[in-house]
Amino acid sequence: MDQYFNQMEKIIKDKKTSFKIRFMLQDVLDLQRLNKAEKAWKPSAKKTRVEVESESNDSEHGKTQELFKSVRSILNKLTPQKFQQLMKMVTDLTIDTEERLKGVIYLTFEKAIAEPNFSVVYANMCRCLMGLKVETTDKPGVTVNFRKLLLNRCQKEFEKDQVDDEIFERKQKELDAATVPEEKQRLTEQLQREKDNARRRSMGNMKFIGELFKLKMLTEVIMHDSIVKLLKNHDEESLECLCRLLSTIGKDLDLEKAKPCMDQYFNKMEKIIKDKKTSSRIRFVLQDVLDLRRSSWVPRRGEQGPKTIEQIHKDAELEEQREQMKKVEFTLGVESEDGQKEELSSEELSKQIQRLIQDQADDQRLFDWIEANLDEQQMSSNMLVRALMTCICQSAIIYENPNKVDAAKIKKRAKVLQKYLSDDKKELQALYALQALMVELKQPANLLRMFFDSLYDENVIKEEAFYKWESSKDPAEQQGKGVARKSVTAFFTWLREAEDEDESDNS
Repeated sequence: MDQYFNQMEKIIKDKKTSFKIRFMLQDVLDLQRLNKAEKAWKPSAKKTRVEVESESNDSEHGKTQELFKSVRSILNKLTPQKFQQLMKMVTDLTIDTEERLKGVIYLTFEKAIAEPNFSVVYANMCRCLMGLKVETTDKPGVTVNFRKLLLNRCQKEFEKDQVDDEIFERKQKELDAATVPEEKQRLTEQLQREKDNARRRSMGNMKFIGELFKLKMLTEVIMHDSIVKLLKNHDEESLECLCRLLSTIGKDLDLEKAKPCMDQYFNKMEKIIKDKKTSSRIRFVLQDVLDLRRSSWVPRRGEQGPKTIEQIHKDAELEEQREQMKKVEFTLGVESEDGQKEELSSEELSKQIQRLIQDQADDQRLFDWIEANLDEQQMSSNMLVRALMTCICQSAIIYENPNKVDAAKIKKRAKVLQKYLSDDKKELQALYALQALMVELKQPANLLRMFFDSLYDENVIKEEAFYKWESSKDPAEQQGKGVARKSVTAFFTWLREAEDEDESDNS
C-alpha cells in the first residue's frame, strides 16, 4: 500500500495532472495519514543534500495543502452574515505562489458553479481577491493576477461544452452498438448522468459569469461575445445558458448604447420561438426572458437586496419547486408510442392553466402552451373549455363582502375564450363550468349575474347559449341548477326585453 501512496504523492508533486485530479489524490492521502496515525519513535540518521532538498519541497507542499484545506473550510462556511469575518481570514492566508493562487481559484470556481444560488457571495469573494498577484513559476519576474486566471478558468469552462458534445457523441455510438440489455441500461444511465452534470455546470458558469460582470470584473465586450456565441450555437443547452445569462445581467447590459445589439438578440430569440424547432420547454424559457425585458427587467417577485443565508436557502427551495413545476409543465406534451400526445386529466390541465394565468402569461403564451401540450382532439374537447372558463372566471373574482367580478379581467381574456368557445355547444359547456364554480363557492349572491353580464358584454357567450343553459335538463348538470337559475332571473328578463325592443324597432 505504501508503494501506491508514494506513487500518488509523486504524481501530485510532478504537477503534470490537472488541479482537480491532484486535489482528489491529496484527499485520499490525507485520509490514509489519519488512519495510519503512526507514533513510534525512530532514530534519525544523517541526511544527504538531496534528502534535505526533498524535505524542503515536502514542507512547501505541506503548506500548500494546508492552505487549500483552509480555503475549503472557509468556502463551506461563507454566507452573507459571515462574509466580512471570513474574508478577513482569506486575506490573512499566504497565497504567494502560482500553484497556490490557481488552487484557490479552482476551489472557489468549482464551489460557485456547483451552488449557483450562492454565486453572488462567491463573486463578491472574488472581487475582494481581485488584486492578488504572484510571480509565475516558469518566468521569474513576470507576475500573474487573480482576475486574469479567474477569467481564463471561466473561459475554459465556457468552451468545454464543445468537448463535452464530442464525448457524448462518442458515448452515444457506444450505447447504440450495445446489444446486451443490462449493458445498454448501464450506458444509458451513465450518459444521462454525465449530460445532467454538464448542463448543471454550464448553467452554474453562466450565473457566476453574470454576477462577476455585475461587479465590474468582466467587461461588456466579453458579455456580448458570450451572448453572440450562445445564440450562434442554436442548440438547446446553449439557448438555456443564454437565458440564464440574460436573466442575470440583462438589467445591467440593456443600456441605451447597447440597445441596437440587445434588440438584435431578442429579435432572434423571438424568431426561435415562432419557428417552433426547439422543445416547448426551451420556448417557454426564452419567452420568460422576453417578458422580463418587457417588464424593464423587474422580476415578478420584485427586486431584492442582499440576502441572509435563511433567505438564500428559502429561495433555493422555491427555485427547486418552480423547476419541478416547469418539468411537469414541459413534459405534459410527451408523445406516446402511437405518436399521440398523452392526454391530461382535468385536474392536471386546470392546474397548468391556472399557473399560467397567475403568472400573468399573455394570450399568445397561453395559445402556445395549449398547442404544445394538446393534440387537435384535446384542443377541441369540452374539458379544455371547462378548464379555461373555470380558471379565467376564478381569477376575476374579487373576494370582498359581497364578492364582485373584475370585468377588466374577463375583457383581458375574452379572446382566449372566444377562440375555444367556437360554437353554441362549447359556450353551453362553459356555462356549465361556471355553474359548477358557483356551487363550489356556495352560490354567492349576485356573482353569477355579474359574470353573465360581463360574458355577454364581451361577446363571449351569445343569447342562444344562455337560453339553452336556462332550459337545459341534462341530468349530469343539475347540481345547483335551480339556485343558479333563480339568481339570474333578472338577467333573462332583461335579455328578453332587449330582444322585444329590437323586434319593435325593426317592425
